[in-house]
Amino acid sequence: MADDIAFRLPTKRVQADELIQLADALCTVANLLRAHATGDDGDAARETPD
Repeated sequence: MADDIAFRLPTKRVQADELIQLADALCTVANLLRAHATGDDGDAARETPD
């Protein structure tokens, strides 16, 4: 998804909902990385920052 959007972004062929989906996915990955780094086994992937 990220590769596709990165390829299309300069040509302005990306819809707003695609950007939001990518942002949500990146938040999930970031939360998983934080949880892994701290040893937290909770539901970190489901929480997105405000």
